[in-house]
Amino acid sequence: MTQKLNNPLRVGIIGAGPVGLTLSAHLIESGAFVVLCDIDEQKIDKIKKAGIKLSHTIQKEINADQVCYSINELEDYPLDLVIISIKTTALQIVINQLSKIDDGKMFVMCAQNGIDNELIAAEAFGKERTLRMVINYAGGMENLNTVNVTFFNPPNYVAPLAKSGESVAKSIADLLNHVNLKTDICNAAEIQNHVWEKAILNAALSGLCAISHRTMKEVMSFPETVDMVTGIIDESIQVAKKENIEIKDGFRQASIEYLTKAGNHKPSMLIDIENGVKTEIDQLNGKIVEYGKKFGIDTPLNQGVTALIHLHEKKKMGVYFLGIDLGSSYTKFAVTDDSGGLVLNNVIPTLSRNKGMFRDQLTKINKQFSIKQICTTGYGRDTFDGDLKKTELICASAGVSALFPEHKCIIDIGGEDIKIIESGPDGKVINFYMNDKCSAGTGTFITEIADKAELEIGEMSDLAKLSSGSSIINSFCTVFAKSEILGWKFNNIPIEEIAKGIYLSIVTRIRKLPVKTHIPIILCGGVIAFHPYLQELLSEEFDVNVSIAPNPQYMVALGASILAMKNEA
Repeated sequence: MTQKLNNPLRVGIIGAGPVGLTLSAHLIESGAFVVLCDIDEQKIDKIKKAGIKLSHTIQKEINADQVCYSINELEDYPLDLVIISIKTTALQIVINQLSKIDDGKMFVMCAQNGIDNELIAAEAFGKERTLRMVINYAGGMENLNTVNVTFFNPPNYVAPLAKSGESVAKSIADLLNHVNLKTDICNAAEIQNHVWEKAILNAALSGLCAISHRTMKEVMSFPETVDMVTGIIDESIQVAKKENIEIKDGFRQASIEYLTKAGNHKPSMLIDIENGVKTEIDQLNGKIVEYGKKFGIDTPLNQGVTALIHLHEKKKMGVYFLGIDLGSSYTKFAVTDDSGGLVLNNVIPTLSRNKGMFRDQLTKINKQFSIKQICTTGYGRDTFDGDLKKTELICASAGVSALFPEHKCIIDIGGEDIKIIESGPDGKVINFYMNDKCSAGTGTFITEIADKAELEIGEMSDLAKLSSGSSIINSFCTVFAKSEILGWKFNNIPIEEIAKGIYLSIVTRIRKLPVKTHIPIILCGGVIAFHPYLQELLSEEFDVNVSIAPNPQYMVALGASILAMKNEA
């Protein structure tokens, strides 16, 4: 166990990503008082419970007792230094929030990729209380509290922007060096050389990886993209020298050799593109383009990469609408763009107590898309505070009408009910009817009867197709229906006939409802998604062509998202 230094430095670290967690683990180990802050509640809860774990290149397990969920909570701690280790895309937001709790004494240090980040901090806190750090390790999150440190190319660098920050810079360097995270101190001019060198390395490859969706090794294994990497480096060096940045002799070749050895590492920009969030392109290639224009230097490769990344971001960062169908058995999510086109759908079990899965799904959607409006529907629509609430009838009609803009009859078989909806070409409900006998003929009915018959839900349709039988379950009551099934099993009725008998009982139930057969009939709902053989049986029963809506389980959620879009308009 490393003996802790007698160093009273009190540090707040904003951002529990690979950089922030690696710094936190080393500073805690060396004896500093560290408060880790992140808005991801699940991550902070896990870190508080299980500590911070570093694996691969650096291996550590460190307890982290002091944590908080917002920058405002940092005000409770008399901190000497706050280290900002979040994406540069959120830097201004963090600076604004920190300014509100600033006591006029704490120092602020930017520990991020990118050019000129420290100038943004210095505008708020002054150069006298601003430091810059260049990080030369990288990694990815294995899980909420574990960083896979893929490489460390020492040293890191720390610099104060003014003489008043020298003692803080020395304290940080001493603490990190004590636990073998080698860190050198330099002055404000020297740190710019390291900032630009690191930025040139990131700009050379990160954008190309993000555009091509390839790892660093894959891009550096293809001669034509290696030529592009080399060209980006050459452009960037030319701009840097005009800015009086001292580029070491041999930097160009050393950079290419270094990037060639990068391995199958996904740079953070690629991960951002995959997650649909804004990248740091403007602080890397974008800054090189900006400085190039300042000196009248053409930077077509950096400009091209910047433009293509912005195009990717625009695709993900446009205006989107979310429909959530909180059904009795499953919760369905549908995201549409501003033209009503479906761009994402997903489903999770509806959980009455554990809300974590629901929150996780919302978090993922919000990371991928800029959601403008949310409409909720289904049995649980009142449990979530969206922008709009609509009944399943209205949403089913809107969703199906987006694909079938005609006068039609919709049969929506759900977990707890059957809805018959007469829908106009404009998606408005003309008339409707709902079954009134508990869960007879619904998804719950099928699940319980199939379980008693020892039938796998996923196999029922295929099994039923093999049967030429016509027996049906006479009772619509689940209890009595289970007794009938037990009798069938006792009499050795074939399993495929039992499967078809369950379906025929549902068809009989629907036949008793006011289905309009003179207009197109469209099936939707979770039951038809898992039991498509019902379409064939219903077509035979009504002697008309019965259609299944695409992605039938998501039709109600789709309708909700479309209504959210119309509500915004």
